[in-house]
Amino acid sequence: MARANLETHKSIAAVDPRWYELMLSVARDESWERGEFDRLLDEALSREPLFYQTYFLALEYLLPKWHGGKHDIEDFARKAVERTSSQEGQGMYARIYWFASQAQFKTQLFSDSMVVWPHMKSGFDDVIARYPDAWNLNNYAKFACLAGDKAKARELLERIKSAIVSEAWQPPAMLERCAKWASQT
Repeated sequence: MARANLETHKSIAAVDPRWYELMLSVARDESWERGEFDRLLDEALSREPLFYQTYFLALEYLLPKWHGGKHDIEDFARKAVERTSSQEGQGMYARIYWFASQAQFKTQLFSDSMVVWPHMKSGFDDVIARYPDAWNLNNYAKFACLAGDKAKARELLERIKSAIVSEAWQPPAMLERCAKWASQT
């Protein structure tokens, strides 16, 4: 019913990128063939290339628990950077894997996916250059720890010591473990 309603009202509603967000959810839930899904995704990104939710919904479709795999995610992340680099730099690479961590990989992102830390690190640098808030900095520090980048983790932990966002550190003991590890020489 949702698909039929969305398709019936596409000519009016598809000017809003949320129409594509909903339709991509339907595509994931109905297990659309990859070609059909890619056509919808390309249409959505052609209309609004910087709407983050489109990328996140597409990523969900590409997760191993749905219809894709780790190679699909890496290919998607690199293509997303190509599409958005003039405005986002490498930021979309970090955002995509950040979301992948939340949606499936949790603390196993660096062992269970194809994420490349230097690319993600560069992406986080671009995100932080545009949006240097505590939430982004805390998450950057967490991923630096997960990636085993002690120097970057130490630098970021020093930077956020008076602005800890506990919600970014899941599981909760991660912050303490990371801080202890990063302080060791």
